[in-house]
Amino acid sequence: MTQIQKDKESREASADLELAKELLENCNESKIENPQKYAEKYRLWFSKRFLVLILMFSGYFFAVSLKVSVNIIIIEMTTNKNITVDNEIVQKEAEFDWDSKTIGLVQGSLNYGLFFAAFGGYLATKFGGSVTYGVATAIESALTILNPMFIEWGVFAFIACRGLVGLFDGFAYASTAEVFSRWIPEKERSMFMAIIFCGVYIAVAVSYPVYGYVAYYWGWRMIFYISGGSTLIWSIIWLIIVKNEPSADNFISKKEKLYIISATETTPREEVVHPYWKIITSPAVWALGVGKLTYSFGFFIIVGCLPLYVKDVLHVDVNEVGVISSIPNFACIFMTPLAGAIMDYLQNNTKLKPNQIHKIMMTFGYTTSSILFVIVAFCNSFTVSMACFIMIKLFLSFNFLILQLVCLYLAPKHSSILLGISAFWYVISQIIMPTAVGFIVVDRTLQEWNLCFLLTAGVLMLGAIVYLIYGSSELQPWAVSDIHDKNTHLTEHNDHCSKK
Repeated sequence: MTQIQKDKESREASADLELAKELLENCNESKIENPQKYAEKYRLWFSKRFLVLILMFSGYFFAVSLKVSVNIIIIEMTTNKNITVDNEIVQKEAEFDWDSKTIGLVQGSLNYGLFFAAFGGYLATKFGGSVTYGVATAIESALTILNPMFIEWGVFAFIACRGLVGLFDGFAYASTAEVFSRWIPEKERSMFMAIIFCGVYIAVAVSYPVYGYVAYYWGWRMIFYISGGSTLIWSIIWLIIVKNEPSADNFISKKEKLYIISATETTPREEVVHPYWKIITSPAVWALGVGKLTYSFGFFIIVGCLPLYVKDVLHVDVNEVGVISSIPNFACIFMTPLAGAIMDYLQNNTKLKPNQIHKIMMTFGYTTSSILFVIVAFCNSFTVSMACFIMIKLFLSFNFLILQLVCLYLAPKHSSILLGISAFWYVISQIIMPTAVGFIVVDRTLQEWNLCFLLTAGVLMLGAIVYLIYGSSELQPWAVSDIHDKNTHLTEHNDHCSKK
């Protein structure tokens, strides 16, 4: 090594040492007042956390695409089709003669396994969010590829397989909170999460028309192979690239590593003790659960039932059903990042606290969506209904984003457990709603659908009231740990630099 190289390495080590010392001197329970200044010398676009952002965005895209595709598959499997044979149009009977109640059970089966999502949060705190997320996603994608085989065995075998898919999907979902708490600084979380969850809306918007055409030309089995195979490939890439925390990553710049550690959760996972009794008896946690429950009612009607509603009202082919059903989701692709940007701006540039911002937006989203569902029920116009569905998706996008962020505000160290608990409430709605719709929409008439919309309006209004009274985005007393983490990783880095 030349003298010039030695001098350069010495200067870099000295600069890192000074930066580490400054972080430690200004540290208050692992946080500093202005962590942004440590990120000035590198751009977000070329950072490792930006790569994490892109991968999580695509991960949500593939996972949601994998789940919602079954709504198109069911239509193709259970609908009679007109085909041309020898220049004559004949009707081809559906492969499976499932009634509305059976379809409701199949649609709800994916959510049975989500009852255990909180256990996925526990696994994430023990083995790391990245590992849990990647492995769980790989397993659910492999099971999805096997779905056609289970369908041939019978409807109950299919329901059992979808339940297993939901189990590992719940593990993956809960573990993302642990990834966020370790990788994304607090002041960037609203915008990051908004971009990531755009993957949900893009997945729904793209999946319906794409898989509609896939079903039309290649059959419903190909949908399982495409959605499961693409998600499996993604999970392998994720496990290779993303580590459990920045300190374990050898391909991240030292300055970015220091910046992330200074502004995120750094308590060693083995030292985190979850106060389960205090968590499950906390009014704020219950309000979070009710918020997830009521939001999911509105979400399911738009995402899960819209294809059937379009089919019943317009009587069009499955490929056209997919295109029409995707329209409300395209609006959210642009609205969700805007919602995140608005929340970050209000939090960083006004005197409003996150708790106040979240309550205002949650109440507005629920109340407005409830009114729009009532309009849909009484207007009896498909054009007006679609316009209302688009606006409902826009307003609920605020609620969706906030419900993911609240876990990180209430208890950063226990966020994966809280996200798993909130998934439990999501499951309740996703079991109740498909079953209720199956029993209400028996003859698939417009009047039956309107009754479903009125029911959803009432549930959303209940969510607005409960969250306004009991909801919170403030750090809970039971979430304040006795462990005073003084940036263990920074101390090790300091010692390393001193030896140099």
